[in-house]
Amino acid sequence: MHSLPPEIQIAIFERLYKKDLASSALVCRAWRQVAWDHVRWQSCTIRLTGLLQVLFGENGSDSIDESDAKLSTSGSGRFLGLAAKVTSIRLDKALVNSLVRVLLEITSSAPSKVLFPALSALDCGGRPQDVLVSDLFTGSQIKRIFISGGERGETASASRRLLSSLFATQSQVQFVTADEMTWPGSGSPEFWQLPELVSFRYKGHLSPENWAEIIQKCPKLDSVTLEGTALGSEPPNLPSLSAPALRRLNMEAFKSLELTISILESTNMPRLTTLDLELRHRTLHDAPEHQCAPRARSAFGLLAERSQSLESLTLDTSIRLGVEILGAFRSLRKLDIVDRTPGCQLDDRDVKSLCLSLPSLRRFHLEYNLRLPRLLCEDDVKITPRSLGYFARHCTDLTYLGLPIAATNPEDFVGPVLAELVTFRGTLEYLALTPVTLFTGRAKDFASFLLIQCPKLTGLNIYLDIPDFWTADYGLDVIEQEIRDIYFNGQSAQ
Repeated sequence: MHSLPPEIQIAIFERLYKKDLASSALVCRAWRQVAWDHVRWQSCTIRLTGLLQVLFGENGSDSIDESDAKLSTSGSGRFLGLAAKVTSIRLDKALVNSLVRVLLEITSSAPSKVLFPALSALDCGGRPQDVLVSDLFTGSQIKRIFISGGERGETASASRRLLSSLFATQSQVQFVTADEMTWPGSGSPEFWQLPELVSFRYKGHLSPENWAEIIQKCPKLDSVTLEGTALGSEPPNLPSLSAPALRRLNMEAFKSLELTISILESTNMPRLTTLDLELRHRTLHDAPEHQCAPRARSAFGLLAERSQSLESLTLDTSIRLGVEILGAFRSLRKLDIVDRTPGCQLDDRDVKSLCLSLPSLRRFHLEYNLRLPRLLCEDDVKITPRSLGYFARHCTDLTYLGLPIAATNPEDFVGPVLAELVTFRGTLEYLALTPVTLFTGRAKDFASFLLIQCPKLTGLNIYLDIPDFWTADYGLDVIEQEIRDIYFNGQSAQ
């Protein structure tokens, strides 16, 4: 090895895993010089236990206490050398205060007095950490923080305190993911001013005050994802807010209808391009419509006026918004709707109005999801094959179309569908037609003629109906695979 040219030695070392590279640095002074000083550590991701093994050996630090502090620093040079290279670390063990003090004492001997000078990403894991742990990252320029509250109350509480402490000392953070902060009584973290924050993903309890604080103190926010529910039972009352940089808002898994509507009403998002929402009340069963429905329609009207750059809207709703409101988003390119009872209940006339209002659509998907024990039946579907022609004629850039089609006799609908799809000849790539059910032979014929009409088609979703006497020898999976092999090169037909 010593006889090899330096550039060959460096090339060999750069092909090692980071843990093996750190071990190689312990062999001799020459190898250490190559590993630490010459190899380009473009990134170094490590678990805390792996880092501590460099300091305390293979047994780690499980038995350390304050009386062992002086004995435990024998490998501090190697430890500091590896810590200086770390760009991403996961805290996969809980650090007791005595161990944190040992690490801080070792840090004091580092040239820069910073334990992790290259650190850019911190994964706090799901272990309960003391707030003192945040002192280990003093001087680090962390850009990404991930923290999990875990499934136990003390873990969630400790994670909340640690997150608040990190926010107070790491004002340059740009990406934050706070997961499972939902333990009852644990509350929500205190949000500090993070002027550089661009992406925030939070799962847990959220109060109206939290939302206002996020928007007011994080002016560069580009993307927000909220999961969980509202904190407290009082009706939300939000002030007028402005989020000038916000482009993506995902509240598809946020379970508070009232707070969702309040956010839409109060927050001006002029640059918003992507919106994923759930607008339904989970305790509603057979009532005609929720009492918040008028506010929801008004909030969407405000949204259409303020967010004229919206290009993608995904909506899970039991509220009738109306095609006039949906059609007001003139710049939409993607519209996905999960329609729950009582929902939108679109018919051919509604589809024609949407197509005329949204000529830039490239993807449209409508799905009915009715509450049990009601199942989807022919009377629930009011869209006929005629609507396919509206999309073909008015949305000329459409490549993906998912539409529930009404057909009293599915065998008779094939001809009208193919006739309406002629205009799609140059664009359509994916077609989903439900709840239409075709017998196996007709499904193969349909796929064959459809590909003649739409040569760019790479995906087809229809239901297949197999007579009982075929089931034993010729199962559904065999039929599906045949259609994939014959028409889609083994890919995405369903």
